[in-house]
Amino acid sequence: MVGTAAGAGLATISYPIPTTDGATIDRANKVILVRYQGMVHALARECPHKGTMVDWQPEQNRLYCPKHKSTFTANGTRIQGKAPRSMDRHPIRLEGGKLVVDTATVIEGDGANWATTGVKVG
Repeated sequence: MVGTAAGAGLATISYPIPTTDGATIDRANKVILVRYQGMVHALARECPHKGTMVDWQPEQNRLYCPKHKSTFTANGTRIQGKAPRSMDRHPIRLEGGKLVVDTATVIEGDGANWATTGVKVG
């Protein structure tokens, strides 16, 4: 899935709402959209340890950093590894039947407001 920019030079990208649980990686914009347990989160794709791009492992329903073996739950919560915190998130909202992600704003994993980011979809 590739999102569409809301306008030239803007840091918001819109995506269709995922219809099933799982993750979709927008490699060009370094965003991972995860639908899990009725919520959608927009995660920054970089591992908070050294910035390596994480991948989705559908068979384990988790995110994985191949460089230093950090693992994260579907919503980006740190499970184990060298990552010092959970994955960073971007603010996300529903607008006109689409998800709009603010890629210019990063909410540090486990920081203030981290747990409240996401939208209810189901």
